[in-house]
Amino acid sequence: QLIDMSEDQRAAHGVSTFPLPPARYYKAYTEENVKSGCAPGPPSPPTGSFSMFGLTFDTEEPILRPLESQGIERLCPDGSDKLAQMKKLNHSIFVSFLDLVDILINCPESPRREEKISDLQLLFVNLHHLINEFRPNQARETLRVMLELQRRQREQISADVERAVGKALAIVNSCVESLRPKTDESGHVEAAGADPLPGTVDVARTDETSMVT
Repeated sequence: QLIDMSEDQRAAHGVSTFPLPPARYYKAYTEENVKSGCAPGPPSPPTGSFSMFGLTFDTEEPILRPLESQGIERLCPDGSDKLAQMKKLNHSIFVSFLDLVDILINCPESPRREEKISDLQLLFVNLHHLINEFRPNQARETLRVMLELQRRQREQISADVERAVGKALAIVNSCVESLRPKTDESGHVEAAGADPLPGTVDVARTDETSMVT
């Protein structure tokens, strides 16, 4: 099958985790089909139960399924302090692990070994379930941090714009001041612009002096 593929297709087939998409799907979304409205629309969201990766899911179930619905014993009562329960579970895991190590050292063939492994699995599942119950709090905190970061960035941009505007106004004011006519001590109004260079003759003043004499 790889012989009939182009170089790009073979490269994609070699590095892609999943197989190439079926041609009957992506060929239906050409520019002509999209412009004419002939391209098939997106599939409707699944309803009820469906299977994915060998697991069955139900759209009516909550995102975090209760342990009882999964046939797992709940060790922490509902409504209890989650942080305190997590500390207890962590301590129980530590004690059960030490008991398991003691059993493996003294009597590896003891049936209590399987019991301790089952206890550890149950403790870890309950601890993981409590951690997942904090996901909504984590999402809200992540959103708050993102909004705070955006606010700081906008404040920084606003301050940079204000500084740039201030510099521009200062440059404009200095240019306006340099263009204004200046008056010397005798009341003579000097022309606006730069002063004459050293060694040059001010033609305007020479003409005025000759007219007075």
